[in-house]
Amino acid sequence: MEILDDNNQETSHDLNLNPNPNETPQYLQSEMSATFVLLLAAAFFIFGNIIGSGLMVGLSKVYGLDFTLVFKNLSENSPVGTRNFMRLILLINHLFSFILPAIATVWLAYRNGFFKYFKLDKKPKFETLVWGLAWLLVSMPLVQYVYQINKELHLPKWMNDLESDTGKLLETIIAKENAYEMVVTVLLIAVIPAIGEEMMFRGVIQQQLGRILKNEHITVWTSAFFFSAIHLQFQGFFARAILGALLGYLLIWSRNLWIPMIIHCFNNGVQIIAIYVMDVKPSEMDKFGNADKMHWTVAGISLLGVLAIGKYIREKNIEILPKEKEENY
Repeated sequence: MEILDDNNQETSHDLNLNPNPNETPQYLQSEMSATFVLLLAAAFFIFGNIIGSGLMVGLSKVYGLDFTLVFKNLSENSPVGTRNFMRLILLINHLFSFILPAIATVWLAYRNGFFKYFKLDKKPKFETLVWGLAWLLVSMPLVQYVYQINKELHLPKWMNDLESDTGKLLETIIAKENAYEMVVTVLLIAVIPAIGEEMMFRGVIQQQLGRILKNEHITVWTSAFFFSAIHLQFQGFFARAILGALLGYLLIWSRNLWIPMIIHCFNNGVQIIAIYVMDVKPSEMDKFGNADKMHWTVAGISLLGVLAIGKYIREKNIEILPKEKEENY
């Protein structure tokens, strides 16, 4: 899109990840190539998981538990000590898989512009945040409809086994006997993943893919598929990819990572709180989420709403976004 600068001269100021296909925007410039930065992030991810696994084994010995046996027998009826142990394991997993690898990668590649690169250096615009939340809510029927279709697909046994294992872990963590467990669960499933996953998938992977692919839509959807795959819940793969794409577009249009972080947190948090408020047992979560089959007409209306609100958010941010002083760091 073209806008006029102070001298009424047309200036390229598209909100694409790379407005000029032949140039890398200076806010994304680094002495390292995008491919190398992605490989660096992958290396930190693998290294972090190795360290995290070591900590898990060490903690299981401290707790006097057999980690393999505990994981095999996980359920909503597991003792409080086992539930807290698995919550600690989940915290370690988020820290060493997403938060610390993302921080380490960007610190090495963009040391002099760490917060600017992550787009955490400015307050989120309230209007964009409100419309982003509305966008998420309007997308829910579409996401639910896609989830229903996804569940009907015949998946390989190993995918179903991963889905079952992840489901048992979630059931164990969500189970509660007091308010303390509820608060800790919301932090672990809503707040911390919103920070770590957005830093890694939108902050690192999406922005670096943008340097390579130079196309807004291909970049967003490729990142969204990576985001969905890492959850190892393939019955909801495409539905989660849609949510990942919404968050990806919000980062591009707002140029502020706080917005997808907050909306990611809201999405996860509302679901967990709803389960607690409606007193749904963890083992009945799937039934709770599929109480009524979503009709295709409702999903179609939702899709139209997603397209309309997305167009509005994009155009509104183009109007209000000031021309940034791009610094080479």
